[in-house]
Amino acid sequence: MLRTQLRPLYEEHRKGIDKVVQLSRAMGIKLERQITSAASEREIMIGGPLYHKIIQIKDIISDVLPPPMYIIETYLTAMELVDAADARASRERIDELAKYGLKLRDGNVQTKTPGYNERLPQWERALPNDVPEEPELERLMTKASVEPAHKFFDALENRLIPATKRGDIAEAKNILRKNMLPLYEEHRKNIDLLVAAADKKFKEIERKILE
Repeated sequence: MLRTQLRPLYEEHRKGIDKVVQLSRAMGIKLERQITSAASEREIMIGGPLYHKIIQIKDIISDVLPPPMYIIETYLTAMELVDAADARASRERIDELAKYGLKLRDGNVQTKTPGYNERLPQWERALPNDVPEEPELERLMTKASVEPAHKFFDALENRLIPATKRGDIAEAKNILRKNMLPLYEEHRKNIDLLVAAADKKFKEIERKILE
């Protein structure tokens, strides 16, 4: 299977993920209503520190579903870019893929879709304040997964895109395989750890509220 054929499969998978996220949010609203109608002590929790932590943990899980904070779609776009150049696609197509890859980093004003660099500062501010007792969440979200992602985006903009635009296919393939793939794998490893840690913390907080 050509890597460019992965896009329809990814889009189909993404639709399923979006449905899961919507269901999760609906369940969260239902839980919030149940807690709000409970005893007065629990009502105090709504909007309080414990309740706010639940929202933050859920938001972490939502954010790492690609995109913005999980760069799997950017990696797919990089592969498509190399394949397009290798197939001697039009300059317009190569430019389109290059711009899309950078929009995943910077955000899309037209669609109001946040990019990686737009969401990161929010988490750098929020996690130390809202979940100070969980430094591992902060480390994974704002450091361990970020460093390889930044290097990946840098390689995309300053090495891969120029190589594909000048038609240096051998160099583009080399950059993707030897430089960008290891960075993506390191990023993904930390994202997997982050999702597991966030899910564990969410369940702990949920149990406390429902006790």
